[in-house]
Amino acid sequence: MSVKLPISEALAHGLSRGIQTTGWEPVENPVGLGKSLRSCTFGDPLILLCGPETVGLEFLRHGWSGEVRITTDEGEHTLLLSKDDGTDVVLFQLAPRSDDFQVTIEALHVDGREEAHCEAWLLSLVFRKRPRPVGGTLPVNQHTRLVYGTWGQFLVLATDAVIPSVIVREGVWAGNDVRLFKEQVRPGDVVLDIGANFGHHSVVFSKLVGSTGLVLAIEAQWTMYQLIHANAALNRCDNIVPIHAAAGNSHGSVTMYPVSKAGEDNFGRLAINTHVLAGQDDGEEVAVYPLDTLLPGYLGDRQISFVKIDVQSYEFFVLLGMTSLLEKHRPIIFVEIAPYWMQRAGYDYTEIYGLLRAYGYQFMHSDEIAMGSDNVPDIPVDMKIEWDLLAIHPEGPNRGCKSAT
Repeated sequence: MSVKLPISEALAHGLSRGIQTTGWEPVENPVGLGKSLRSCTFGDPLILLCGPETVGLEFLRHGWSGEVRITTDEGEHTLLLSKDDGTDVVLFQLAPRSDDFQVTIEALHVDGREEAHCEAWLLSLVFRKRPRPVGGTLPVNQHTRLVYGTWGQFLVLATDAVIPSVIVREGVWAGNDVRLFKEQVRPGDVVLDIGANFGHHSVVFSKLVGSTGLVLAIEAQWTMYQLIHANAALNRCDNIVPIHAAAGNSHGSVTMYPVSKAGEDNFGRLAINTHVLAGQDDGEEVAVYPLDTLLPGYLGDRQISFVKIDVQSYEFFVLLGMTSLLEKHRPIIFVEIAPYWMQRAGYDYTEIYGLLRAYGYQFMHSDEIAMGSDNVPDIPVDMKIEWDLLAIHPEGPNRGCKSAT
């Protein structure tokens, strides 16, 4: 299905590039939204570099219009635009192409008409489908923008400074992690995305598990939780179930560190403040649940196969609240380890290794880090380094349909 965008929007977002625009002025579109380009002199052609998805040019026809010459690699074409009995639009169709191409539009004088009645108005470009903006991002409004990545398109906050920018630049967030997910996650799996943010990895998991799988995307930030819903819809990921909650080791409420969405920030780093009681700080307050009690209603008799935990140093509390799931389901665990920040959150990072080892897990590390004699990294806390831990039970995840006993 073709998509029409005002020429002003197409140029602003890099969907077409104005090689030469001298002699053409932006004016309000008299028959639609956005701004059009109107010729104000003869002899100054408008030259556009168009992407291969461009399949049409829309012009205004009215009593002040004249004629245009349109030149492409397929030759020259003349289009009469004058219309003395009203106003409408005319579409000049372009053949689909596989590469970028140049279009030259020149306003022509029509014999017998005053020069003032020989204007040319380019209203819109027509695309065979909604194009991907050059640079991988498209503003939606002052609060949000779309970013286009390898795994889909994502609605994000306009002020979100880090993760969306990486997706624009590299096509994916945390590419090494995604490569590991592709190795470990199978069609039909149930995946927990704990600390799902705006849902990039949730969409990745959704496409890996397929229509028979399930992704439970757990996110504490209310705005990010809402974005997960939007991004599941944008990418047609009907198998994503967003859950607004904090995962922890008790029932009650916790408080996030305060942050303003109005200013530019990395909202992926926002953490639970373990040093204050709920409601005693300006940060967002959110309900916290142990996953052992929160998830059975979502799972039914299905088994969890893979768990990703990235909750900014709250990981140990998440694991404490899911020991029954660890014992019964034996899911693969992918967790971020940050010794310095975990100590500030009130525990030592080695407690994560101890807990997982108590349930029979073995450890794998993708990073080259100094290891102690017990296959646990031996890292001074003040080094502030972080790494990812992959914990796998030797019996593997219980991928059956019934709960283990």
